[in-house]
Amino acid sequence: MWFLLLCRRKNRESLHEEDKLYDGMAIVNLAGALSETIAFLVDGNQFTGCRQINYISNSICFIGTVSIGLLWCLYVELRIYRNYKRIFKKVRVVMFPWIVEVIMILCNLPGTGIMFKISKENVYQRTAGSLVGYISLILYFAYSIYLVYHSKKQGVNVNFFPVIYFVGPCFAGVLIQFLFYGITSSWVLVAIALIFVQMQTYAENLYMDELSGLYNRRYLNAVLSERKFTKCKSLYGIMMDVNAFKYINDNFGHS
Repeated sequence: MWFLLLCRRKNRESLHEEDKLYDGMAIVNLAGALSETIAFLVDGNQFTGCRQINYISNSICFIGTVSIGLLWCLYVELRIYRNYKRIFKKVRVVMFPWIVEVIMILCNLPGTGIMFKISKENVYQRTAGSLVGYISLILYFAYSIYLVYHSKKQGVNVNFFPVIYFVGPCFAGVLIQFLFYGITSSWVLVAIALIFVQMQTYAENLYMDELSGLYNRRYLNAVLSERKFTKCKSLYGIMMDVNAFKYINDNFGHS
């Protein structure tokens, strides 16, 4: 993750707000993985402050998990619509599961056992309240899938949008960690999902024009090259010049 972030900084891929959200997800993933590692190392040990460290590290893991879902939904909104007013209208509703999770974690810190509890022997054990985090994350994933398919019905070009590439591994990680208590897999699979998203973003930048959102000549060349190896050799197309776009592009597009 650190290497990926450094590469993105070097290639100046953090200029747009959605790119900053992507970097935010990567940083949260790093913080979550580090916190979970610390939690495993101190769990069951007895030294001064170990119980407090166990509480704090597990609390960060819970908040980080639902934060990934929130940031992912905001990222999807910006990538598809690029409309800040639309996001500001929805941000309160979208943030509601995150706020509930954070409040429950803060209430859990005094040792109430709402989300998880730490025994006198400094052993971590999750409680029924931890289901709220899993449910919140699933709601975020479901909402992001809905956004993509709803926008596709509206005519938005989202063929390269990597929603399944992200949601699939993340959901698998959450499911494994929920069903098999003690196995940590979510942060590793989130890291893999973020790499998948980066790869799909490269494909989108390669084959689509950023200004118009249309496929470029490179994509046409890729389609033509692929058709050479298929049985169906016929290929048909219609070229349209809408509002003298070709004239404007040829005369002013490179000035």
